[in-house]
Amino acid sequence: PNISAEDALTRIKNPALRELVRRLDTHSVIIAPLLSAGRVVGILSIARRRTGTRAPYSDAERVLVEEIAASTALVVTRSTRLREIVESRAQLRELVEESPFAMAMFDRDMRYVYASRRWVLDYKLPQSSEQLRGRSHYDVFPEISEDWRSIHRRALAGEVVRHDGEAFPRADGTVDWVRWEVRPWRAADGSIIGIMVFSEDV
Repeated sequence: PNISAEDALTRIKNPALRELVRRLDTHSVIIAPLLSAGRVVGILSIARRRTGTRAPYSDAERVLVEEIAASTALVVTRSTRLREIVESRAQLRELVEESPFAMAMFDRDMRYVYASRRWVLDYKLPQSSEQLRGRSHYDVFPEISEDWRSIHRRALAGEVVRHDGEAFPRADGTVDWVRWEVRPWRAADGSIIGIMVFSEDV
């Protein structure tokens, strides 16, 4: 609404904001809600000081403020979502890397996104979890067979593949016997953004 400063002072509940309106010697105020999907995510308040023009805000100015409020709401919403995504990814990273199980998450190009420390230890990798991030799984394990690559492709297509105990020959001539599961990693909208691999020695 477009209201006088005196009216604004009776409506504003925040003491600090009321004091600011008084101190700025405000003549009139426009207050517009920041709306996102029908939900109020904040407010935009623009004040006109008494030292300037005493004319009330025009309809054109009110429309402009509403347009600014709509743009501001979009920025606020996107910033909030970005913060939530960053926080969610940080939590996921900690969950995976601190897991007591050997597990790793890969993007659609089979590049490491996260890997547990147990994964690094079980497979005797020279890289840390941090150093694996962004590297191709097939560069880290050049001995991987075409059968395993096919399993990865099946998981990327939406299938959950598992085995209760299988030999995994290593490049150094040793053989690991592992129980494993490979499943699609899905985004919130259900799309497949990578795969998750779980394994343990048997």
